[in-house]
This record gives sequence, structure tokens and C-alpha cells, in this order.
Amino acid sequence: MKHHLEDFVKISNTVGEDSSLVQGGGGNTSVKFDENLMYVKASGVPLKDVSDEKGYRIVDLGKCRDVLFDDELAKLTAAEREAEIASRLRECCTDRLHGRPSVETNLHALLGRCVAHTHPVALNALLCSEDSEKILSELYGDFNPPCLSLGYVDFGYQLAIEMREAIDEYLEKHACLPAVTFLGNHGLFVSGDNADEVLSVTEDLIKRAKNFLSEKAGSAGARKIPEVDSAMRDELISSAAAELRNVYSEKLNMQVLVAYEMGDEVEAFMRSENPKRLAETPALMPDQQLYCNGAPVWVDLNIDPDALRNNLRCAVEAVEDGANTPLCVLIDGVGMFTAATSAKLLDSAGTTMRAALSVLTGADSCSRPKPLPEKSLRHIKESEWGKYRHSLLEKSSGAYFLEKK
Repeated sequence: MKHHLEDFVKISNTVGEDSSLVQGGGGNTSVKFDENLMYVKASGVPLKDVSDEKGYRIVDLGKCRDVLFDDELAKLTAAEREAEIASRLRECCTDRLHGRPSVETNLHALLGRCVAHTHPVALNALLCSEDSEKILSELYGDFNPPCLSLGYVDFGYQLAIEMREAIDEYLEKHACLPAVTFLGNHGLFVSGDNADEVLSVTEDLIKRAKNFLSEKAGSAGARKIPEVDSAMRDELISSAAAELRNVYSEKLNMQVLVAYEMGDEVEAFMRSENPKRLAETPALMPDQQLYCNGAPVWVDLNIDPDALRNNLRCAVEAVEDGANTPLCVLIDGVGMFTAATSAKLLDSAGTTMRAALSVLTGADSCSRPKPLPEKSLRHIKESEWGKYRHSLLEKSSGAYFLEKK
């Protein structure tokens, strides 16, 4: 049992420490042992925080798989089904640890001994582009056994059911389980016999994606970012932060935290050919919708602090949707501001949006970004699982502050 748990923690921590692989509480991992038991990450827990004492649940594999063969579940409404599955997953647990099993637990039960589900930035740039199928075939057509590829499917029960059907067809054709599964607008599943194998395959897949994107980026022209001297930048940052504190406190109906950054991902996004167009693209991935409330708000540069404050307020109010108001604001030439009601949510929103900006520019260099359907965007925010994961990040207290990154 110790060896299996070591494999589980190793996979979880290795991918969890790299924000280019998973962001916030996203991604999940599992390791099967003792014929019918499985370690699986607890829902919403950051993979980097998993240890041999916490961050996971032990579940009965047979009970997990039984859920996917219960035809009565399909007759329930979405809300009834989510509540029923959440209850059944808790009943699958054989331990006394905290938290609920990952929303993808049933899916993990279908795959190999060790499984890592990640949201790699480089690979998601391909999976979120309109030409994704063509690119995947070109880059990964030499894999043996072949990679399995699905278009976007809403997470949870529906994804597990479609994966079950796809795996049945795959087994009939190839007489083995898929080692690699691509999920459109979502991420990657890699399964194997041990931790090193899973991590090695994941690394190879991402390396190929990075090389492909590097070639695409090399042929694209860079936009010149508006220049702002350091003294003016500091004044604009301070003025913008003050206004955003006020605006978001009004829209979210409570105190907020505000963070500012102009790191590599933000700067690279602003150097892309048409960042304003890209910023207005609806969310590409589930975590972007869940943690950032969708697309960032774009604001053109104005070096008059008072005018900039007015433009900021108008821009946020134009997309205001109460608690679902977008949490990230991009000011051309200045940087990105993130507002949130807790330190944990602030960190998850910032990390997730940095990844989303990189995915947007990468997908645009491949063809064009392919946003999630409107129906799926609503499902992510309204689902019981989405609300549960979001609630885990709202438990730390909030206070006004400005953090520069």
C-alpha cells in the first residue's frame, strides 16, 4: 500500500508544482491498488498540496464503475443527477479522510493503474483551436497504441459516460486501454503502469506541443505595447487599483482583494497581433469560466488617471453580472488586475487567467480560438460541482490590498 501511495503523491505533486500543467484546484490524479481500491484526488484540492495524509480519498472501484452503468441516472434532471452522483461517490469512499472524491472519479475508474489528468497550457492551445484534430493527428499520429481524442464534453457524469463508450470502442479495436486521451477545450489524461511512465509520457506530449507553438510564434509579428514611463505607470496602477476596489466591492457586494501583475504571460499576450479581439473571446476552458468568471475585461490605455478610472468603471459595468462579473481586467500597456473575495480565489483566478492568456495566443497562432458553447459556460457556473469547488476558495477572509507580481 505504501508503494501505491508514494506513486500517487509523486504524480500529484510533480504536476501540481507546475502551473503550466494545472492551475488552481484543477486537474486530478489516481492510483489503483489492492485489486478494487483507488486513491483519487479530493475535489478542489490543489495537486501540489496532496500528501500521504491528506488531499485524497480511497474509493471502491466496483462501486465507482457501477454508477456508469445505472441507466436510471440518465432519467433524472441534471441537478438531481449531480446530487445523486455526489452522494454515491461519498458512499464509494472506504476511508475517513476529508473532502469529496474528484468529479472525474468515475472516469479514472475506467483507465489504467496510474492516471494524471492535467490542463497543460501548451497542449490546451492546440485543443482550444479550430484546427485541433488536424494538429493532433500531425503531432501524435505515431503513438502506439493510438491516442484517443474527444471533443468538448461537460465535465462529470456526461464526460464519464462518453468516455466509457469511447473506451469500449477503443478496446474492441485495439485490445487495450488508451494511454493518452485528449479532451477538447479541457486537457489531457495519461495512464500507465507507474508514476514515472505517466510523467514521462505527459512530458513528451507537452514538449511536442511547445515545439509546434514555438515554430508558429516565430513566424508571427509582434505588436508594440504602448510605452508608459515608470512614474506614470505607478500612478496608473495605484489609481486603477483604487477604482477596481470600489467597483468590485459594489458588484460582488463585499470587500475584495486586488492583485496587479505584468509578468511574461501578460506581456506576451499584449504583444500578440490583436489582444483586444482575443480578450473578448468567451472562456476557452472550464477552469477559466469557474475561477475567472470568463473572459478578461479589456481597457485601452489612457494616461490621464481620472479618465482611466472612469474607463475602468464603464468597462466593468458593461459586463457586470453580480457575483459572476469577470474577475480579471487588462489595461493595455499597464498590466493585469485581478479582483476576488478571498486570497485563495485571487490566486486561482490569477493563475488560471495567465494560463488562459497563453492558450488564447497559442490557439490564435494555430488557427483561431474555439470558445466553449454558451450552454457549457452556464453549466460550469450553475453545476453543483462547480459551486462546491468555488466554495472551497471562498473560505479565507478578504481585505483590501494591492499585491504586485
